[in-house]
Amino acid sequence: SFLFDIKGDLPDDVTSLEIRDGTTAIGCRALSYEANVTDISFPDSLKYLGEHAVYKTGWYESHPDGWVYAGKVLLGYKGAIPDVNCVLREDTKAIADYAFSSDDYLKSIVIPASLEEIGKSAFNSCQELTEVVFEEDSSLRVIHSSAFNYTSLREFDIPESVVKIGSDAFSATDIRYIFIPANVLNCDGAFTDMENARSIEVSPENP
Repeated sequence: SFLFDIKGDLPDDVTSLEIRDGTTAIGCRALSYEANVTDISFPDSLKYLGEHAVYKTGWYESHPDGWVYAGKVLLGYKGAIPDVNCVLREDTKAIADYAFSSDDYLKSIVIPASLEEIGKSAFNSCQELTEVVFEEDSSLRVIHSSAFNYTSLREFDIPESVVKIGSDAFSATDIRYIFIPANVLNCDGAFTDMENARSIEVSPENP
């Protein structure tokens, strides 16, 4: 199920929310500005968190500096990332929209096999990002639009499990060679403005 929004304002005495088990997505700004809500329980079923979904909530504002997770969805890092080479938590299921967008320091990231989705513009304009490493037996299925555009990636191994790549996902990168695996059914416009690209090859098993 998809939580689009909360209709109307929550009463001031509501300080905690429990998102229903089975919810897989929370829409853009769905819970934003709920300043009195300091405790939110997110289900493990959650796979997608839209832009600013929990922006200015009491829950986020009171969260200490460090990695911020909504269930198993990574929102990003609150404060300055202490290490430019990051390794994500082993049970991470998704990276939220704009999680690392425009970060000036991130250079490499290791993504666990558990990850299923990379959100819209998750690494957009991370101009120091040169390496993305996927652990073996990746579960990644979706790379959303503009996920890696305007980064300094020179190579990227798309996991065999991926079925969809959004528009501009790799636009304006320095990637030289792209191999599109057999399971990718939709990647329209994903590889635009790649001036240094020498080859984009599609698996012969791709329908």
